[in-house]
Amino acid sequence: MEPLNKFPLEYVKPFLKCFTLLNGCGIRIYSNYSTWSWKGFWHSLFAASCSVAYSVSLIAYFCNIFYGDLEFFQFAHSVPACLITTHGMLKYLIVLSNKSEIKALIDDLGTIWRKTGLSEEQINKKDLFLKKLNFSNSVYYWIHMMGICQHCLTPLFETVFRKLILKQESNFLLAFDCSYPYDYTRNWFVYIGTYVFQIYAMSRLCYIYIGAEIIVVTLSAQLTIEFMLLQDNLHRVRPTFNKNETRDVTSILNSNMRRDEVEDYGINDIVIRHQKLIMLCERLDNSFNKMIFINLLIITITICFIGFIIKFTRHPLDMVNFFVAAVACIVSIFQLCYYGEMLSRASVEIADSAYESLWYKCNTSHQKALMFIISRAQKPCSLTSLKYAPITLNTFTKVMSTTWSYYSLVSTVYERE
Repeated sequence: MEPLNKFPLEYVKPFLKCFTLLNGCGIRIYSNYSTWSWKGFWHSLFAASCSVAYSVSLIAYFCNIFYGDLEFFQFAHSVPACLITTHGMLKYLIVLSNKSEIKALIDDLGTIWRKTGLSEEQINKKDLFLKKLNFSNSVYYWIHMMGICQHCLTPLFETVFRKLILKQESNFLLAFDCSYPYDYTRNWFVYIGTYVFQIYAMSRLCYIYIGAEIIVVTLSAQLTIEFMLLQDNLHRVRPTFNKNETRDVTSILNSNMRRDEVEDYGINDIVIRHQKLIMLCERLDNSFNKMIFINLLIITITICFIGFIIKFTRHPLDMVNFFVAAVACIVSIFQLCYYGEMLSRASVEIADSAYESLWYKCNTSHQKALMFIISRAQKPCSLTSLKYAPITLNTFTKVMSTTWSYYSLVSTVYERE
């Protein structure tokens, strides 16, 4: 990933994990070799073919419900896997179609990323927010990876334990219920081959599922940091000895930095940077608003059926597996909504910072510029669902409320039957 070397490590670090995940499923936003090289082409083709084949086998099994071959609980048990698979495939298509724009967005934000010329207070704010971002991304990553490994490997361990240790006549259990044109229980060789195929295909889908989410969250958090630094610059703008301009001079007075080590931010610089950040936010939303809508819709239904399975299953391992899956889904939605809230709030608070500055001591040109900043900041820069609903912590509350309503409905219908 040599193109990233031109950016500061603190900016690049949160992206590294998601780029590795996306590379694993054939999407190379940054790579040492071209996507169209033979190596990249065959790797992408193989990963996509396995994922499609797995999806077809899962949907074929899922469709048996319409022929009366499955009971409702079996149907509910297969719904989460089917939804997560569909979710992963849709994310793959969205990220692949917007790959160039995502790369350009990361490059443009990295170009204006502020590393030098900051006061001690600004550095502390930025470092603290980056630590929170890296921690939350790590928690998100490991919860999902733990859930994937647990769900994929538990049936295999149970099968081996029952057949080889307890010597019981038990069925060959797969990680996910699928329909195949052959008998995978014929022998151990066929069973293990089928099991490895399922794990590989599902891991590719989970990689895109996790990687795409981390990109959205990271970009939102980094834009939030830039807005926070801009707020601080607005607070620091003071009139200079030249009455025709105003400059940020308090960063020099409030730190031990030399004059030439501090960026000199005037009102024109702030206006230009504010406009750049607004455009980057719009580009971020244009690239991911469809994916966010799919997130909210599918995860709501997934949590509903996972809760139903936890309530009615009699298998302890299923209960543990699906509990971890429910936690992973809730963490995913919360993280997205939290950083969406932070971005929206930081963009709006620009207006407060402008109003709290010493505008009454500045010239008319400066005051007019502040009026434009305040006016534009009245409209939050936020992530949206299909350009309609802004993503904030209120969205998380609504998703959880809707999920509970669906869960209550499904449980009531099942208990009556």
